[in-house]
This record gives sequence, C-alpha cells and structure tokens, in this order.
Amino acid sequence: MVAHGPRRLVSLRSLLVRGAQAVAADDTPDHHVDRPYAWTHDDGSLTLAPEVEALDRTRVTQCALSRVCGVCAEPLRRPVAFVGTDEERARNAFHAPPLHQVCADALVVRREVAGAWTVTTTSGFEFVRPGRDEPETRPTFQPNSLL
Repeated sequence: MVAHGPRRLVSLRSLLVRGAQAVAADDTPDHHVDRPYAWTHDDGSLTLAPEVEALDRTRVTQCALSRVCGVCAEPLRRPVAFVGTDEERARNAFHAPPLHQVCADALVVRREVAGAWTVTTTSGFEFVRPGRDEPETRPTFQPNSLL
C-alpha cells in the first residue's frame, strides 16, 4: 500500500492500472491523427493532403531510417501499411512513409481522404532514393511482400 495524503491509502496496483490506462488512451491512433508526424513541419504547420508536397521530407527520411510510423512516430511492427493514390499503388512506389495498419486506417477515415488514398499492407519494404538523373526527386517506399 502507498500512502497518498494524510489519511488515504491507495494500492500501488490501482495506481499502475490507472497510469497504464492513461498511457493507452494517449497512444490511440485518434490521438496522433490530428497531428501526424510526417505531415507536421518543424515550424508547427500541418498540411495533410494526398499531394506528396504536403510531406515533410526530413521526417519521411527519419521514418524510413528509424523504421517508425509516419503518424505516431512509434517503432513499426508487421504488417506495415502505406497510404497512397491509385497511381502510387499501381507503380508500387509510395511517397508517404510506412505506418501501422491501425494508424493508416484511422488516417484515411479521420482525415476524410478515403477517395484520394488507399491503404496497402506489406511485411517489408525498400526505401529508394532517386538518382541525380531521375525525374522523380522524392524518395519512395516500395513494398516487397504485399499482404
């Protein structure tokens, strides 16, 4: 038992349970969808649109190299999801960084871009940086094991 105040005793277990519930509540995708990591710029501005220009290039690269989700910035686990246009899906080359499946679903639904983006899941991907002579100037994510 833990003393809490002059006459109140609170069990340590109840404190831990309440703390875990608070962390879980803050860690839901809805909490992060309002300010997804890869779409939030260093100046605090947010541009969430299907256009690739809306993404913060530095954060996209950080998501790729650190293998973190582009919405919640937490470590990725399988399956990995990508959001992108039908054209990106057909080319198998996405500009938006990898996401948790639940974060991708919440992002598409919550941000009302369901008509513009589709969700593609995979168990692996390659981060491809464009060469100097290529017309594409932004890196892409290429899923290699579609689910």
